[in-house]
Amino acid sequence: MKKISLLIMLLCVLCLWGENQLPDLKITYNNKISKITKIDLKKIPISPLPDLKKEQIAYSVSDLLTFVNIKSNKLKSIEFISSDGLRQLISVDEFEKTYLLVESKKNNIYYRLFIPADPFHQRWIKYVDQLVIK
Repeated sequence: MKKISLLIMLLCVLCLWGENQLPDLKITYNNKISKITKIDLKKIPISPLPDLKKEQIAYSVSDLLTFVNIKSNKLKSIEFISSDGLRQLISVDEFEKTYLLVESKKNNIYYRLFIPADPFHQRWIKYVDQLVIK
C-alpha cells in the first residue's frame, strides 16, 4: 500500500513539474546571449506599479538589463519577441518606462510586455521569451 501511495505521489509531482514553468528570458546583445532564469528573478527588484492584479509581478526592463551587465546608455532600441512570433520594437527613449510582467493564467506562466505610458495601451505582447538589444 505504501508503494502505491508513493508511486501516485511521484506521478502527481511529475505531472505538475512540467506545468507552471516560467521560460528563461533570452537577451541577445553584441552577439552574446544571456539568460535570466526564474531563480535569477529572485535577485532582481520587483517594480511597484499601481493597479497590478494579484497574479502579476512587474520587472523594469532597465533592471533586467543591469542584471546581465548591459549598460543602457549605449542602446538604440530593444526588440521584444514572443514565443508565438510576435515582435515589438521599443526605442531607447521608452525603455526606461517599459516593464515585463510575470503573469499567471490557467496553469500558464509567462512574460508580458507592458508600457504604462502608451496612450492607447496597444503595444503589448504575451509570451515574451527573448529581447534583442540593438
